[in-house]
Amino acid sequence: MRRIIGFVTMFFLAVTVVFGKSQENVIDITFNKLGAVYHKNESGNAVCKVIKANNDITYEVVVEIVDIDKKPIGYKKTYTLSSPFERYYYVPFQFSELGYYYLSVSFLHEDKVIFSKQEGFGVIPDVTLTKKDYDSPFGVGAHYVRYGDWRVAEIQQALGIAWVRDVARWKDFIGTARNMPDPFIDYLDRHNICWLPILDYVDANHGWQDENGIWRWDEDVTNIKKYVEMNRNCILVYESQNEPSNFAGWNKRWPHPQGQKWRPQGWGVPFTDLVKQMHDSIKAVNGDIKLIWPGEEEWIEYFDDNREDVASHIDFTAIHPYILWRKYPETSPFYDGFSLVSR
Repeated sequence: MRRIIGFVTMFFLAVTVVFGKSQENVIDITFNKLGAVYHKNESGNAVCKVIKANNDITYEVVVEIVDIDKKPIGYKKTYTLSSPFERYYYVPFQFSELGYYYLSVSFLHEDKVIFSKQEGFGVIPDVTLTKKDYDSPFGVGAHYVRYGDWRVAEIQQALGIAWVRDVARWKDFIGTARNMPDPFIDYLDRHNICWLPILDYVDANHGWQDENGIWRWDEDVTNIKKYVEMNRNCILVYESQNEPSNFAGWNKRWPHPQGQKWRPQGWGVPFTDLVKQMHDSIKAVNGDIKLIWPGEEEWIEYFDDNREDVASHIDFTAIHPYILWRKYPETSPFYDGFSLVSR
């Protein structure tokens, strides 16, 4: 049985009578920390709002905390809600053991669950970042909406996440009134998080072929260079696009002969021309800047087959974490079956 330090108490306040309203029965659970992430032995609390809109049924309201397997950990409170009320249940807690837990609130009638809701919260080691750590193995390899809610960095900092892979939207800054370094840099710097920026998509339809048969994206490459110049002292690693086969029209303009859009045979040659031009342009800004070749299985295969043409313009290859077939990367057939090359 997991031990809860101190005590867990609960009280409720009858706040608002909701007679005559059409609301359904509602349960809303809110934790006092963004992301519901708490360090070991840290005090926390949640507020459960319960609205009962039905006047002819008496419910038992059951509030309990369970572990990740939904097993009770020793706390359970039951209350009676017989009238249409909006009530608030305040739940303080403090855990001595790490793990992921759920706060569960249920309406029961004659011992049957009529309506319920669970919200999870995590108890983690005290690993809050106090400085930027470029060598940390802990990072976020996917994307979130950058400017939707910047507070997400507070969660990452609390989790000890050292770097985040996310899109560099250079198109938002070139030729606009902003003409200043990407504010995402300052946002992450304030939380000691390193940024691995993915250069936003270059439209396949912008490309044209010169007299030597080379596919060119002069305007886009020039604007990418301007974006890198604006951030030249802040970012030293970029990734060359994300899933070009899935976005920006690459597999539509140059389709695979058998319709396998993820395989580069078809769009691989023009995409390689683009990456080479991107590499040369950002190296002209700062020779220390590195460019990553995206690490989907089919792209590594293409890179391996075209090593002489591609390798001089790639500094690193990187596995995309969401393509792994098993829980741990080292057990993946992708990891076992390919030799990733880094210059």
